[in-house]
Amino acid sequence: MKKITTADWVFGPYETVEVLEDRYVVNGSAHLPFSVIGQGEISEALPEDFPPLEPLPEPTPDPAPVTPTKEELLAQLQAIQAQVEAMP
Repeated sequence: MKKITTADWVFGPYETVEVLEDRYVVNGSAHLPFSVIGQGEISEALPEDFPPLEPLPEPTPDPAPVTPTKEELLAQLQAIQAQVEAMP
């Protein structure tokens, strides 16, 4: 397994890395242009270079919407009615 180490990142692991004039071709088909990843050093990939990703935490469900009580709805209605009656 191979890796490409640039100034900013480590890319890989790859089965093969071919160096062209303006890009790397990895695994025979994926093109990594120097203008995107930069030029780097090709070396053997070590297991510690690419540790397994930790699983994402389970999303917490959104809290259920709070349903207003009958009394709260009545108070809102009365407030709106008072605003309407106060209009010129």
